[in-house]
Amino acid sequence: MTSILSAEQTALLESGEASIVVASCSEHGAPSLGWGLGCRLVKGGERLVIFLLEAQSHEVLLDLRAHRPVSVLFTLITTRSLQLKSARAREVPLLATDAAMLDRYGVALARGWLVAGHSESWGRALTSREGDTLVAFEVEPGQAFDQSPGPRAGSEFFNKTRQNVLANPTVAVVVVDPESAAMHRLKLAYLRTDTSGPVFERMRAKLSSIANAAGMSELFKLRGADLYRVESIALLPGRNLPKATKRRGLSALRCCSDALARARDLGQLIDILLEGLARHFGIEHAMVLAIDRQGGRFYTLASRGYGDSGVGAEIPLGAGTVGIAAAAKVPIRLAHAAAEYGYVRAIRENAAKDPVWAGRLELGIPFPGLSRPHSQLAVPIEVDDAVLGVLYVESAEQRRFSHEDEDALVTLARQLGLAMRGYEPDDDVPPSRGPASTEGKPLAVKYYAGNGSVFFDEEYLIRGVAGAILCKLLRSYTREGRTEFSNRELRLDRALGLPEIADNLEARLVLLERRLREKASGVQIQRTERGRFSLTVERQVTLLERD
Repeated sequence: MTSILSAEQTALLESGEASIVVASCSEHGAPSLGWGLGCRLVKGGERLVIFLLEAQSHEVLLDLRAHRPVSVLFTLITTRSLQLKSARAREVPLLATDAAMLDRYGVALARGWLVAGHSESWGRALTSREGDTLVAFEVEPGQAFDQSPGPRAGSEFFNKTRQNVLANPTVAVVVVDPESAAMHRLKLAYLRTDTSGPVFERMRAKLSSIANAAGMSELFKLRGADLYRVESIALLPGRNLPKATKRRGLSALRCCSDALARARDLGQLIDILLEGLARHFGIEHAMVLAIDRQGGRFYTLASRGYGDSGVGAEIPLGAGTVGIAAAAKVPIRLAHAAAEYGYVRAIRENAAKDPVWAGRLELGIPFPGLSRPHSQLAVPIEVDDAVLGVLYVESAEQRRFSHEDEDALVTLARQLGLAMRGYEPDDDVPPSRGPASTEGKPLAVKYYAGNGSVFFDEEYLIRGVAGAILCKLLRSYTREGRTEFSNRELRLDRALGLPEIADNLEARLVLLERRLREKASGVQIQRTERGRFSLTVERQVTLLERD
């Protein structure tokens, strides 16, 4: 009899880099799972010998010894899988060479898991044989189902699995702890499949974020989210690694929240937030982005941990982790982002090549961000059911952000959203006038009404609504000598183009204030109290307005 396996499939099995899961069922249809430690090919793949541990895979071994049907799944970290099915398996004696072969298999498997950011010791723990009895079973593959990345990836055996679940709604799952390599076996009962609702939307948003980054948004479409009831959880025997000490999440959240409550304005609040993330959560790379819905883009208000602040840098609205988190109104947390998942940088580079976006985005300001982020978390900043921006953090470390980090950042983002909404003072600010400054080198300011862009001495400063606001302030200063202004009068000025709902005025003022500070050209705005600010001009200004 010849093997049903192709040369490529045989090479996959011989590589030793594929994890192995063995499945069977009882005579009543109850599923069982076991973790394979390696495999040996017999006669070029005509038969396979699969190795399991007696205590760790006790349930599936009972079914195999009862000559029940068996399914063996080999999976590479690259998402390629091969499923082999056989009518039965038989126990065979161990060979003298099997121990050395399994040692080599363990080394290869650990090397394969390095791609996902796991340590070599984590990978070796999965194939440890300490304190357990090794068992070998021989299977003769009758069917083979190959899953390779592509439009129809996994359609064959996933569709079959779906049919099996609907026919017998009892499921077995093995879950591996990403820190300790501890394995847990879960018995689940299928409840329903959601095609809408909060669980479905959250899963779809995360899948969209990954697919978008990989350029496969048209291929990956979530059709449904299966919900199960957990019937039992059992810790399987094995060698486990010590888990890292957890950060004190509630204590860190309280420290940050207390500090935010003392902020006098939005700009100070953002600085306190980024400082608090670094000091209390150990999050060194973070940024706050606000939304300009009319312009179809995000703009950077502040950042921490990067060489360039990137204040004023833009990315398209609705793209990448940041855009999907804002559109779906759910946090997006990626624990194993590959190198090519440098979302904001990749989006920006692609936009620069696009004939439409290249003209819509300000690409002159370097965007902050890690070149190789491996963990990312984007949290929408919401208030009154409106998304005003996104709090985005990233790390070069795999699995850096936990569920607790996500919960804490959601809470802090809501506190930030209340401040970004801003408020108007009870009465308008009385106009304050003074003589225009004639000191220092003259400053030529050009304003282009078409896109709200402002240039200081032919050097780009800012654009959009923030640019229109600066022009209004300088116009009032050069014509009337005014230096005191209020948020309220800006909101009442329809010529500025502020939307009537969720105008993000506070965020635009913070952006303007920080861009002026970075330019250090003798023009500054400073908050005097909430809802009011002053304009300081240290040079003679000539304002030239163009259409």
